[in-house]
Amino acid sequence: MQVTHPSPAQPALPLSFPLPPPVYAVTPAMPDPDVRALAFQPISSLLDGTRNLYQSVTARLLASPDDDVPDAPGLPLVQAVMAVLRDHPWISLGCAVSPDMLADEAGWGPLLDELRADNQLARRLVIELAQGDDRRETRQALGLAGRLRGLGCLLAIDDFGAAGGTVDFLLDARPDIVRIAPAYLHRARRLHGVGGTSGLLRLCRRLAPAIVIQGVDDPADLLRLPREAGVWIQGVLAGLPALHSPWLRHSPWRLAACAGQRH
Repeated sequence: MQVTHPSPAQPALPLSFPLPPPVYAVTPAMPDPDVRALAFQPISSLLDGTRNLYQSVTARLLASPDDDVPDAPGLPLVQAVMAVLRDHPWISLGCAVSPDMLADEAGWGPLLDELRADNQLARRLVIELAQGDDRRETRQALGLAGRLRGLGCLLAIDDFGAAGGTVDFLLDARPDIVRIAPAYLHRARRLHGVGGTSGLLRLCRRLAPAIVIQGVDDPADLLRLPREAGVWIQGVLAGLPALHSPWLRHSPWRLAACAGQRH
C-alpha cells in the first residue's frame, strides 16, 4: 500500500512577494543647513499685475527657504545676481547693498569692469541702498552708487519712510526708484486709507520716476493705493520670495564662495 503524506501548509503570502524598500532608500537627503541660495520676489505693476519692474533677490537657507539668513551675504550676493543676469538676458534683478559695502570699494573693481564692458547687463541691475547712520560712510556709498549709475545700473533707495530715511538723502541720491518701507502701509491701515500718508507718495513721485510700495500683503491694501503709472508693489499679493521660478533655467542658484555657481 502506498503511503501519502499531507502537503505542508501554504504560507500566507507567496514566497516571491517583494519586501518593502528600506526607509533610507526613499527618504530624500536633507539639505546642508548652512547652504544658501538665491530667492526671487517679483515687483509688480499696480495697474497690471502681469508686468514686473524687476525681481528683488535675497539669500535664503536651503534648509529653511522661508526665512531670511541671519546675516547679509554682502558682495557675493551682487556677484551671484550678476551671474544670473548673464544667464538670463531678458530679466532685471535687484539686491540690497549696505552703505558700508558701497563705501568700501575693495572688491568692486572686477564688477565695475564687467559692467563697463556689458552695458546691457548693467541696465538690468538694480542696486537697493538704504540710508545708513554714518553720514561720512553714506556720502562715500553715494559716490560709488553714482559710478554704478553712470555705467547704466539703476539705483533704488530702500526702506524710505522708515526711521533714518531723510529727504536730503533722497535729494543727494537722485534715485531711479524709491522703495517705500512697509511702515507706510501699516500707517495707512490704521488710518483706514492713504489720506494721512499720501504726502509721502507725492514727494516720492516728484523725486523718482518709479515707486515700489513694500509689504502689500492684504487685498484691502490695493484699495488704499493710487492706481497710477509708475507705482509698483512688493509683497504677498505680488508673490513671495521663491528659490524656483518658471523663468529660471536652473534652480536653485546656490550662493557659494564662487558666486553664481549652479547646482
